Amino acid sequence: MHNNSPIGLEPGGPISPHEHVELDFLRYENAHLQARLRDLEKQVNQVTIERDTIQHERNLAIQDLRWTLNRLSSSPLGPALKRMGGFQKLLSKWAS
Repeated sequence: MHNNSPIGLEPGGPISPHEHVELDFLRYENAHLQARLRDLEKQVNQVTIERDTIQHERNLAIQDLRWTLNRLSSSPLGPALKRMGGFQKLLSKWAS
């Protein structure tokens, strides 16, 4: 048989029973992999949402800590607290 196609392709013949089985298997595998991909995409989206929620909660906690440190620092006990090493470290790290 001579190949008349400029790109080297020839039309295929009828599909054999063996090829039908392979094609069915490939369709099943494709459907399975697409479902698995959808599940993984959902998991990634859920992790992203959880990570964003955790980051938001962390930011709120830092704001609360800064507010508390500033209130303690400006309270009547502030001058005594500011002389304590631990309080000085907290202020240097967290106070705004």
